[in-house]
Amino acid sequence: MFRRGVRLHRTLDDGGEAVRARMGRQGILDLPDKTFHILLWEPALRLRLGSEDVMADQLTRVIAEIMRGRAEIGVIPLHTGMDVVPSHGFWIFDDDQVLVETIGAELCLTDDDAVAPYQRVFAELTRSAVQGPAAARLVEGIRRDLGRLSGH
Repeated sequence: MFRRGVRLHRTLDDGGEAVRARMGRQGILDLPDKTFHILLWEPALRLRLGSEDVMADQLTRVIAEIMRGRAEIGVIPLHTGMDVVPSHGFWIFDDDQVLVETIGAELCLTDDDAVAPYQRVFAELTRSAVQGPAAARLVEGIRRDLGRLSGH
């Protein structure tokens, strides 16, 4: 994944360091004073961005985090009707800052009028998501499909 970004943006190939940094940031999930609400879209979980083994390991980690319950993780099923479309990824921090990544830039929105639509979209998408054991079962089905689709 990082190497794709390096090729696209023509930046220094520091994939190993980027992976280490990302792995280190996962510890934030264990901070007792933090609350996380995470939504994942089923098609994003089905994208083959790595080998079958890498993808299976990542999906196993998602299942473990769902079941651990430290973060509220919802998965929006592919065939769910929605009133809003998840047109791009975004992160809301403390209800007063939104980070949006586009192909060519990272946007940091802090104006109330810019943050509010993202809060509404997140709330609407949350209503479309499954959580807890239902989310874990959905992700487990995606993980099982990896082998079926590749013939293993």
